[in-house]
Amino acid sequence: MAAKRLRNWDSLVAKSDSPCFVLDVQRRVVLFNRGCEELFGWTMAELGDRECRYVTEPDPLQPESVTSILAPPEEVWQGESIAVPTFVRHRRSTERPLSKLIRFTPLLDEEGLCQAVWGSIGELTSTNKPDKPRPSHSVHTELAALRISLRQQYELDRFIAKSPVMKSVLEQIQLGVGKSQPICLSGERGVGKQHVASIIHHADNPQSRAFVPLNCNSLTDFQLEEELQQLFAASDDDQLPSGLQPGTLYLEEVEYLPREIQQWLVQQFSSVTSQRRPRLMVGLRQSLAQLREDNVFSTEFFYLLAPLQIHLPPLRERPEDLPLLAQFFLEQCSRLFEIDQQISGFDSSVWEQLKQYHWPGNLNELQTTVRDAYANCLGSEIALDDLPFSFRTGRDAQQLTDPLKEQEPLDIALKRIEKELIEETLADCRQIKTNAAKRLGLTRAKLYRRMENLGIPLDDE
Repeated sequence: MAAKRLRNWDSLVAKSDSPCFVLDVQRRVVLFNRGCEELFGWTMAELGDRECRYVTEPDPLQPESVTSILAPPEEVWQGESIAVPTFVRHRRSTERPLSKLIRFTPLLDEEGLCQAVWGSIGELTSTNKPDKPRPSHSVHTELAALRISLRQQYELDRFIAKSPVMKSVLEQIQLGVGKSQPICLSGERGVGKQHVASIIHHADNPQSRAFVPLNCNSLTDFQLEEELQQLFAASDDDQLPSGLQPGTLYLEEVEYLPREIQQWLVQQFSSVTSQRRPRLMVGLRQSLAQLREDNVFSTEFFYLLAPLQIHLPPLRERPEDLPLLAQFFLEQCSRLFEIDQQISGFDSSVWEQLKQYHWPGNLNELQTTVRDAYANCLGSEIALDDLPFSFRTGRDAQQLTDPLKEQEPLDIALKRIEKELIEETLADCRQIKTNAAKRLGLTRAKLYRRMENLGIPLDDE
C-alpha cells in the first residue's frame, strides 16, 4: 500500500490544498495544483504549457497576471534556491491582493543542471521574510504592487506614479475622464503628454472610437488643414464603423498651429453639431498662459483650451518613480523580445548612474536607454557595460558641464526676442514710432505690422 501511495505522489501533489507548481526548462507550467487553483481562480487546463516570463500584469482577467508571478528569478535556473515576496489576487476578487511568499527550488539532474523549478506558495510573515532581497527582486515586486493599486483605485494600468507630484497629476487625470471638454497637456519634450492623452481617451472609449494624434510641427499648414477636414468629415459619417470614427483628436506641439486653423477649430467646437466632434486634447511645451501672453494663440483658442490644464513634470522632478519606470520599460522589452536568457532587473551599480543622470529627454530617453541596454545584455541583470554609448556620453558631458536645459523652440524664441527688442526701442524713442522704425531699419508701416503680429499695443503717439 505504501509503495502504491509513493508511486502516486504526483496525484497527491496535484490534489493538495497547499499551493505548489512546477515549471519545465522552457519555463512552461507543467503542474498547477488544486491549492494554486483555489488561490488564483485559474485552472491547470487554462495555464498548462504557458510560458512564465518576468513581467507584471495588473489585470486579473489576463493569464499573465498569474504566470508572471510564477516566473522565477534567473538565479534559480542557475541552481540557487530563492524565496521571493509577492502579491496574489484571485481572478474574481475585488479585494486587496494578498501578501505571499514563493519559494523557488531548482530541480537538478546528475550533472547539476536545472531541469525544472518547484515552487511553493505560503504566507508572508515578519519571521520568514528574505533577509536581503536583491534590488531587482524588490523593484519588480514593488512595481507589481503599484500597478495593481493604480488599477484598483484609478482603473489605470499603463501609468506609473509613486511620487507626490505624479499623484497630483493622477487626480487631474481623473477630472478629465468621462468629460467632453478639451484638455491641455503641458511639459517638456518626452514627458509623456501623448501617452496621458491616450490613457484618458481609452478610459472613455475602451472598445470603440479611435485616438488620432497629429503633430503640428511635422505637417505643413496645407497637410494639417487637409487632415483635420477629413477627420471632422469622418466624425459626421454615420456609415463608418465605430472603430474608424475619431473619438479623440490629439494635437502635439500645438504652439505651431497657424492662427487660421486655430479659428477654424474654435468654430468647429462651438457649432451646434459640436457634440458629434471628437474630443480635443493638445500638447505643448510652454504654459498656455505664456503662449497667450506671447500672442501665439488667439484669445478664442486660448479660452477653448483653458478650462482643464494638466502639467506633466520632467523626470528629474520625480526621482521616486525612476526605478519603477526603468523596471517597467525593461519588462516591456521582455514581452516584446522573446529571448532564452531572462533579464530580471538592473545591477545595483547601474541604479546609481541612472539616478545621477539629468534625463533631458525624460521618459522617451529612459525608454530608449533601457531598450538598448536590454539588447546589449548577456547576463541576468543589466550591468554598467550594457548601458548604451549615448547614455554614457550624455552622463560624461553632464559631469563636465551644467545639466542640459530644455531648449525653447526656435520660432517662439525669435518672436520673444523680436518683441523685447521692439518694446525696448519704443521705450528709448519715447514711443515715437517713426524714430523707432528708423532705428530698427524698418518702414513705419512694416513696424506697425510687426507690432500687430506680436501683440504690442498700437497706441497713438
